[in-house]
Amino acid sequence: MTGAPSSAGAPSPYVRIFTLPGALEFSSSAAVTRMPMAMVSLGMVLTLNHIYGDWTTPGFMTAAYVLASAAVTPVYARLFDRYGQRTVGLPLIIFQAVGFVSFALCAQAHVSLVFLYALAIFLGLTSFSVGALVRTRWARAMADGGGDESLLDTAYSLESAIDEIAFIFGPILVASLATAASPVLPFYVCAFLEGIGGLIFFCLPSAHGRAIHTLTSINLSADQPVEGESKQENDLSSVSQTDHAKRLAFLYPGMIILCLIFVFFNASFSAFDVTMTALMRSMGKDSLLGLQLALFAVGSCIGALIFGSRPHRGNPWRRLIILMTYLAAGFLLIALFSQMHSLVAIGVVELVSGLSIAPLFATGNLMVKQIVPASSLTEGLSWLSTAGTIGSALGSAFSGRIPDSWGA
Repeated sequence: MTGAPSSAGAPSPYVRIFTLPGALEFSSSAAVTRMPMAMVSLGMVLTLNHIYGDWTTPGFMTAAYVLASAAVTPVYARLFDRYGQRTVGLPLIIFQAVGFVSFALCAQAHVSLVFLYALAIFLGLTSFSVGALVRTRWARAMADGGGDESLLDTAYSLESAIDEIAFIFGPILVASLATAASPVLPFYVCAFLEGIGGLIFFCLPSAHGRAIHTLTSINLSADQPVEGESKQENDLSSVSQTDHAKRLAFLYPGMIILCLIFVFFNASFSAFDVTMTALMRSMGKDSLLGLQLALFAVGSCIGALIFGSRPHRGNPWRRLIILMTYLAAGFLLIALFSQMHSLVAIGVVELVSGLSIAPLFATGNLMVKQIVPASSLTEGLSWLSTAGTIGSALGSAFSGRIPDSWGA
């Protein structure tokens, strides 16, 4: 995790990335669009526990949602790479917004759990990785702006920081709405945020088609000639049937190991969310739940800003192992202090160990870009997201039974 700081007097890399045309617009609208990713799982846990009175039901329903999402995310990613972000994304945004509203209405009406499971699965089947889409746009915007790949560390770290900002405010918002207003209100807010942000993101003017070919030449061979201008002005990530990689991005060497790492990485967080929710409720501290869950994200956001402010050299696999070891030590300390019911100590450990989270995500995404060809970049990034989603499902399903069986 070592790296040299930027040269004296040079503009901050965060300033430089936003000089790229359209960068501020697509990054900010994507931030709004993926705000619900920090709200849905916790929203299901709080809503269903409030209505049905147990922890097993929300644990398994959250798992059904995230597994359905994991199943379709790579499929949508290939469609995004092939047909373009706007063509595929706009219908999905509409389906998602309708699904959020439907789930809220049905939960409020205490409908059969079977129907709620179906709606949760529908929400999963219409979800996709906004993070993969915006990271693809960053890569192609940089290629179009001169091919300065040294700034991609900064852009990916920024997006990791934005993810963490969502996880700072998302849990606080969900907990506040569900406990102070209505347990189903978070789903209406999700529908609004994803609908507005998604419509803006997918309707933004896209970069020229030349960026696609330039990125491919940067990623594969510096001397490869750039082909002619693309006719598809509306679709940033659209590539021809000939250019589109037929091989699954998941099958490139290194991807399987990387995805397995992210399965366990994300399982730990969903398990933490469910069990910490049960612990706080057993202590009568529901009002502090959002703040408690947000401390991990605060540390991660700080880590992202530090990580993205400097270049990084050396073996990324080694960096990944060091960061994972650091985080594992943090979880062990959290487990210890949880037995003591020491929320202050847990919060301090969350903050400090959270410094590794965003650098882990950024490192993983950068490794994907090194592994897969440019024409499959969205798919490759989405496979990493899918691995994380599977991990989240496993963590939710397993940890949901623990409070019911053995106590918080």
